[in-house]
Amino acid sequence: MQDSSAFQFIAIDQIHESTTYPRQTFEPSKLDELAESIRQHGLIQPITVRPNNEGFEIVAGARRFRAAQLAELFSLPARIVELDDAAAMEWQLVENSQRVDVHPYEEAQGFQRLLDLPGYDVAALVAKSGKSAAHIYARLSLLQLIPTVAEAFVQERITTSHANLIARLPQEHQADAFENC
Repeated sequence: MQDSSAFQFIAIDQIHESTTYPRQTFEPSKLDELAESIRQHGLIQPITVRPNNEGFEIVAGARRFRAAQLAELFSLPARIVELDDAAAMEWQLVENSQRVDVHPYEEAQGFQRLLDLPGYDVAALVAKSGKSAAHIYARLSLLQLIPTVAEAFVQERITTSHANLIARLPQEHQADAFENC
């Protein structure tokens, strides 16, 4: 097991994003701002990775990783942790649920990925994420959106309030409701 108490520098080409990372949308202008900050000050907070067959998989810090790529860094400070798949998804969910700018639909997808694993239920998500059961259920209801409405929501063409209302409708009525909002 590698030491996870300190960080070390890892070549950026040895690091890759996780396929289970909850956050999938990254505001380009915000990434550019972070990249400029990294050029000027370096990466202040190390990313967290876990070793795997392809090098190192990001557990926390995908946005910092992307900005570091834009800043053309050759290596990144990273904390290396040994985690199984379930623990890695849990860390990703908890870390991202504390971020203000994570899209609600992506948060819902992260909750659902954990619920699909043995031993996870809403009570476990409440305990691990610090979010209320009502918050988790509200997010999970967003997964009832038909694909066209979900896509519009992720692209912020409709608000979270609209998405929540539409998600309560039977799927065969969602397209009409979407057209009317």
